[in-house]
Amino acid sequence: MEIKFVDPSEIRKGGSVLPVVRELTEALKEHPNRWAELPIKVSTGTSAVRWKTLFPDFEFKGSGGNNLSTGHPDKKLWTIYVRYSPKSEGK
Repeated sequence: MEIKFVDPSEIRKGGSVLPVVRELTEALKEHPNRWAELPIKVSTGTSAVRWKTLFPDFEFKGSGGNNLSTGHPDKKLWTIYVRYSPKSEGK
């Protein structure tokens, strides 16, 4: 998978890192049950909660961030980890 790195200002303009998440989830299907780091940090950990709904065969975990407003001087971005863990068929 080729990763395209972007400037944080581009993320705000686009309004979403969802295209990056989609690309990573597709690549992870070849590596079940292995954790990978999302190549872009996000401003809110709740993004991972929304992604769980969109990608039910994936687990998302966030660490290191806080929920302060984007302009707050103590704001810390979240690192998101994701893995593909396919559900067993027939359940």
